[in-house]
Amino acid sequence: MKLPNSIETQLEQALEASQSRFSRLAANVPGVIYQFILHSDGSQEFSYVSPGCEEIYEVEPKQFIENTAFVMGMIHVEDQQRFQDSVVLSARTLQPWNYQWRILTPSGQLKWLQGFSRPDKVKDDIVWDGMFIDITERKQAEIKQKQVEWELKKSEAQFRALAKRESLFNALATQIRKSLELDTILETAIAQIRLLLQIDRCHFSWYEPDRNPPVFRVVKEDKEEVVKSVLGVYRAKRSSLLTQKIIVGEEIRVDDISSCPDPKLRKFLKHFGFNSVFILSIRTQGGAVGILSCGNGCGLRPWHENELELVRAVVDQLAIAINQAELYQQTQQAAVKAQKQAQESQKMLQELKQTQGQLIQREKLSSLGQLVAGVAHEINNPVNFIYGNLTHAKGYIFDLVSLIELYQQVYPEPHPKITSQIENIELDFLLEDLPQLFKSMEVGAERIREIVKSLRNFSRSDEADMKVVDIHEGIDSTLMILQSRLKAKSDRPAIELIKEYGDLPQVSCYPGQLNQVFMNLVSNSIDALEAYDEKRSQAEMQVVPSQIK
Repeated sequence: MKLPNSIETQLEQALEASQSRFSRLAANVPGVIYQFILHSDGSQEFSYVSPGCEEIYEVEPKQFIENTAFVMGMIHVEDQQRFQDSVVLSARTLQPWNYQWRILTPSGQLKWLQGFSRPDKVKDDIVWDGMFIDITERKQAEIKQKQVEWELKKSEAQFRALAKRESLFNALATQIRKSLELDTILETAIAQIRLLLQIDRCHFSWYEPDRNPPVFRVVKEDKEEVVKSVLGVYRAKRSSLLTQKIIVGEEIRVDDISSCPDPKLRKFLKHFGFNSVFILSIRTQGGAVGILSCGNGCGLRPWHENELELVRAVVDQLAIAINQAELYQQTQQAAVKAQKQAQESQKMLQELKQTQGQLIQREKLSSLGQLVAGVAHEINNPVNFIYGNLTHAKGYIFDLVSLIELYQQVYPEPHPKITSQIENIELDFLLEDLPQLFKSMEVGAERIREIVKSLRNFSRSDEADMKVVDIHEGIDSTLMILQSRLKAKSDRPAIELIKEYGDLPQVSCYPGQLNQVFMNLVSNSIDALEAYDEKRSQAEMQVVPSQIK
């Protein structure tokens, strides 16, 4: 039955109006609206794409439709197979298709896209009506966030490793330096080093070149029970590689004895059961040459540089302890010979102990300065990175907020699912609280930077020479580090700190040493006040709190 011409004309006009409205809508929708058909014979085509394909694919709709193979070829080579598999799966199950992939545009841009569609079976063909959008910025932000998280984790791991290494070093150095008896020092050192490195043997020997012939005398060892003892005296050939390296103070590091290039050295080490060995020499103030041998015979033991750095630091402390022990022995011998001058000898011994205490205190303060400098350096890099990127992150987030507000203006009545999600996440509160959140983050980052600056001012590890500095900066840095000791505790109120700085000019001094003096003065003052408060009642302390002026 044929329709009258007027009705047919009206239908054509209505159809054209509907198509015009759809075209305007499709042109204004961000992304690309498309219809994709997978024919029963396996061929595939795009029957429609919206003008948005020009912005995303850099291809006009007509070319997009007429050259499907060219468009499919833009898919990143690593994503092509998974892309096809996702389409086949959606076609087989008729489940909604939601997929993310990468394309390489004709201008060479790499973009991330995300597609959404629902398949429908029309006769023997599968038809997808849907859209895909450009998510490149979101993906780049995710990648950047992962990089930031990785850098933070890496920095945190390095900081923890540094702190652990410093803690082990300080504990070991303290144990070594507790005694002035040489035998005790050597026994403690090799036992703790073997435990620290988890090896099956550690020895200490003396090289005695004045004997004829020269010898190595192994005086201390710490080992597993199954390991054969090597205590004793062994001939040392002056021309051997081992002897030459020990004389000049060169380290010997062998991860695998079988790969040692010198056959004589390989034979010598193999004779003592080593598979891996690390040897350092120590030259005392008296001219004696000591040898620390760390080895493993039950399997190979590769040496890691951070472990070796720790052993080198311990050896430095061991050398100081041996020198102190030798000094102590000499003092003891002098005291025996000078029995008739007992009073004078006692005074000399007291002065020696005082000198030893000063040396120990100096080493502790030096280690503290190095640790503070290391902590400040490790924290400073990630903090600067975070602080520098807060402004960008703030701008990005506020741009997204502006986009959300624009969407709310353009689409005041969103889809029910979007309305539900807005209520779930409390969007109004989120948008209101977000500026305060960024402000808090900026304040926190700035505070960390101030603390790092104070730590670096205190340590002054890079200022070994005399410098012209502001003494007040050093005092402020010291007080910030000791702030936790000034706070109130369960058994006493806070110690009041009264700063009355004068108008002092900058002075020429050694900043690091001067800061250590301030640290000692304030620390001693806090110790004295805490001891004094232990003798006072809570009521008395509340009325007259302790003060440092």
